[in-house]
Amino acid sequence: MYRRNFKKVIWPRPGIGPSFHLLAIHAHGCRMERKAVLRAGFLFAMAFRVILTLVVGFASSGLFVTTIGGGPAFAMNCDAIGEDVDQEKNLVLRHKLLRLAVDACPGDPQLLYRYAYSFERLRKYEVALRIYQEASRLGGPTDSKIYFGMADTYMNLGRYKPAIRAYQEGLVIEPDNKRAQKSLELARIKFKARSGGQVTSEEFVQVMQPPPPEVRANAPAAFEPLLQIHINFYTAARWLTDKAKMQLGTVGDAMQSEALKDVRFQIAGHTDDVGSQRMNLQLSARRAQTVRNFLIKTFDINPKRLETVHYGESRPAVPNTSAANRAINRRVEFKRLDSTYE
Repeated sequence: MYRRNFKKVIWPRPGIGPSFHLLAIHAHGCRMERKAVLRAGFLFAMAFRVILTLVVGFASSGLFVTTIGGGPAFAMNCDAIGEDVDQEKNLVLRHKLLRLAVDACPGDPQLLYRYAYSFERLRKYEVALRIYQEASRLGGPTDSKIYFGMADTYMNLGRYKPAIRAYQEGLVIEPDNKRAQKSLELARIKFKARSGGQVTSEEFVQVMQPPPPEVRANAPAAFEPLLQIHINFYTAARWLTDKAKMQLGTVGDAMQSEALKDVRFQIAGHTDDVGSQRMNLQLSARRAQTVRNFLIKTFDINPKRLETVHYGESRPAVPNTSAANRAINRRVEFKRLDSTYE
């Protein structure tokens, strides 16, 4: 059976005195039985005063052996480990290697950044955010990618206001980053729409552009062509207010634009948690249908381009803990589907 093991050992290097270092050995495809690994550890202990501290099996293809260190050379070695881990293409295995590296190099902001990014790729956004924040605290205002990673995570969590702040902080450090500039624009539009502000047809078109594949892979929720708009209906009714008709006017103009004229959209109705679940589910269905009918009648949009879904109170954008939050949850979402409707 193919054995995969991890050993953490302490090894004083010549010329460094009492300082210790992290030595990474990633052996792919080698066949090593457990007895051989333990025997090797014993020989190291006898010859170099090695202390065998941990043996842990981990997934996929390799053996990872490391030694702990400190001092100036320690930081250099942690950088080298980060570069070595970056060579691993398997996302899950790289995440496990980073966990071990962070344990061996506590407080290293670059490894913490990599670790947070791996959680983000695994869509564990709350954990990623905490680690990004720690990396920012340790790294200081010098590393733009930590702020950009934090901002993307806020976007994935639907927390647009702190995302805007994090993008701005990163752009102070790296003002020419085009991706961050575009992401900041999207965050501002999405925050304005969900807060009840008037979105222009140009802004609607901008949000509904499909992101590049590499961006979508790294931040799938943050850059999805979806816009949450706080549409004003009359209380407990499906009827549109004058402000709602003005809001939907820009949406209709955008849907008829050259950029979106062949695109299908999903219209999703949502409510807050006031009232019964059954009533809210029915209300969200009626409101989504009202929006669809308004766009078809007013802008002569092909009905095949618009489909509706409804969720009632089951998918709050924010917790229903205040009047302001409940207003945010009373919303209609527009989501781009595809470009085929004939």
